Amino acid sequence: MDFLKYCTVENNMLKLRAPLQKFMHGNILTDNESMIRQLNMLDRSGGCNTPLTILGDKGSGKTTIAQYAHSVSFDPKAPFVRINCSHFPSELLEQKLFGLNSNDKSSLLSQAVGGSLYIENIDRLSKPIQSRLMDYIDTIPQTRFIVSLSHSMSESKESLLINEIVYYFNSIIFEIPPLRQRPEDIILITFQQLQKMKRDYGLIREVSPAVMRALLSYDWPTNIRQLQSTAERLALLSDETVIDSISLLQSCLHTNKLLQGTDIDTQPSDETRSLK
Repeated sequence: MDFLKYCTVENNMLKLRAPLQKFMHGNILTDNESMIRQLNMLDRSGGCNTPLTILGDKGSGKTTIAQYAHSVSFDPKAPFVRINCSHFPSELLEQKLFGLNSNDKSSLLSQAVGGSLYIENIDRLSKPIQSRLMDYIDTIPQTRFIVSLSHSMSESKESLLINEIVYYFNSIIFEIPPLRQRPEDIILITFQQLQKMKRDYGLIREVSPAVMRALLSYDWPTNIRQLQSTAERLALLSDETVIDSISLLQSCLHTNKLLQGTDIDTQPSDETRSLK
């Protein structure tokens, strides 16, 4: 992708053409067409409690999407209750969701009334608990159920009550594209993180065209979380105001994979150099 759509080049450093606020959608920074289309869908459904299923790779920001859906559905003071099914054994999960008895007001189902209950990695729930949850859904008033999967839809079909949980009542599906398919967001999130480092720690760092090309060439297997931590390490470890070291980037990524722009300050290893 041509990053010059978003940036200008001044003395080998990139400057954003427009403020990041232009690309903010609530708490989400994006200029990706698929993301914007789906966010608009959530805006349109904000006045109802239609269930929402969020699909996406690890680190892609599923909790952020759940919080956005809650924000467009309810008053800010309405409860947003979250539980990650990966963190608890089945017995404790059942107790947390339903309480010790039907009158237990400490249960998450009770706490979420009038707001949203976000069940993260719902495919980690046992089938009996999923079935019990389905029985409760219709009985809880004014509550939006939001769920996400720990695996892709195809990987989860064997263990998940897919028709009941994901598609019940024509559940809205929000599928987050992996970061490698959102180059415009790689650019924006990098600038956002560098601005955060300046605001929080007084570190003034800019990125060079070569490093931005390298960032865009990487596949980001753990998505936004990995990009944010990489940009933070680049800012902390760079000795110069302008981050222009591909070697430093490779070190921050813990990879020997060749990135675009490696001719700036590194040479191919013997293993990757051609015979010619």
